[in-house]
Amino acid sequence: MPRHKIRPATINLDTGEITNGIFIYCPKKQHSSFSRGGFMVMSQERSDMLANSDLEKTDFRVLLKLIGILDMDNLIAINQSEIAASMGLQSSNFSRSIKKLLAEEILIEGAKLGQHKSYRLNAHYGWKGSTENHNVALEADPIPLSDRMKQSGIEGVVDGGKKSK
Repeated sequence: MPRHKIRPATINLDTGEITNGIFIYCPKKQHSSFSRGGFMVMSQERSDMLANSDLEKTDFRVLLKLIGILDMDNLIAINQSEIAASMGLQSSNFSRSIKKLLAEEILIEGAKLGQHKSYRLNAHYGWKGSTENHNVALEADPIPLSDRMKQSGIEGVVDGGKKSK
């Protein structure tokens, strides 16, 4: 049986013209809509903890605003009075929410950058940056709640009538 050499070609359906070779459609790479404005990953377990926390509406608004301006490696460099004003909050209310987020170890106080304070979102809650840097930050950030419970000798908490560990 004779062997036939395959010669790929493209036929122009409008003109009937045959062109050697084939054309391959390669669409422009589509980027996630998240990449336009940046994105972060967030722990579902910590999101659930936040939902069940005693944070108030203003505290959540401040947290979401800070997450919205989160920089790489969870850095948050802010001018509190400017951000409070942009949110329609009094500086004292904004500051009170920051203090509450610090007390709950959701935020971690950072170095002072010029005249402004800096913070970091606790890496156990979410992360914006490389996986390698996230692992380093997890080691450096405050001890996770489950580990603190073990260190304190607490076996579990009562959750919905059931003891959980």
